[in-house]
Amino acid sequence: MEEKDILFANFIADLVVQKLHNDFDFKLITQENVGMDEKLSIDDVLNGELNLEDDMEEKLIAEIARLTTLLTIYEDKEQYEKANIVKNKIRIINQKLNRL
Repeated sequence: MEEKDILFANFIADLVVQKLHNDFDFKLITQENVGMDEKLSIDDVLNGELNLEDDMEEKLIAEIARLTTLLTIYEDKEQYEKANIVKNKIRIINQKLNRL
């Protein structure tokens, strides 16, 4: 890749990040601020000012519940290849939960 191509790619990337930063805000809703209008900017997320691990744990547990339901359905229908794929996904999520 030539230097002018790299400079152009960097320019485009900067424009995309700037556009995302200017156009999108995230609303952070917790039990403490329900009903309040507290906004979370992308800078807060990128700077690590938000602890996403608690939310991640809840999402992983919900995903395990969903996958367990699918696993039961696939086993009942004797779709063992799909059931094996789901078992592997459950195993991976359990490993992620153990690391939190």
